[in-house]
Amino acid sequence: MTVGVALVGTDLLATATGGNNLPVALPAAVAGTASVAGHRYPTYRLALIVVALAIAAGGYLALSYSRAGRVIRAAVDDPQMVACLGISPMWVRNGVLAASGALAGLAGALGAPVIGVGPTTADTVLMLSVVIVVVGGLGSIPGALAAAVGVGEIQTLGVSALPGWVGPYLLTGAAATALAVRSRPLLGWRLRLPARSPVAKGGPA
Repeated sequence: MTVGVALVGTDLLATATGGNNLPVALPAAVAGTASVAGHRYPTYRLALIVVALAIAAGGYLALSYSRAGRVIRAAVDDPQMVACLGISPMWVRNGVLAASGALAGLAGALGAPVIGVGPTTADTVLMLSVVIVVVGGLGSIPGALAAAVGVGEIQTLGVSALPGWVGPYLLTGAAATALAVRSRPLLGWRLRLPARSPVAKGGPA
């Protein structure tokens, strides 16, 4: 239902604004190119890769080793136990939603020079995000990172070799294949806590 509302909103926005893509000017410091291993690459895209890796590493470390990360994982696995500790699972979910929204806004601002800004941008990003989550595995940050790199390679090479197959076949085919061949997240990490002891379950000490 929310995807349907988003599609309707996109059409209304395009009708109200004319549906034109807007150009994004890069800062002069990252507007040029840089030489890496004898090849020239856009400086902004290299900087974007570094920022993306830093965000991914920070998110993984925060969820895996910080107290806030443990609370988030516990709220996913056993919200009743989190409530018994005096922490509201609803506030945890709301905090995760707010942080996710902030990261989405940051990604939109950083990615605008690469993917453009227009009424169809959200639909494109939504499709890529769904494919990445399906291929990488729900709850797997390393899996999502590996899937994002794979999807990027498929999209980039597919545009050059098979331009008519990228959207309707290659990306959705990768997602369907991932669902068919495995049931666990890529690289094994998932949002679950270890099994509780009989004492934690309320059994005899």
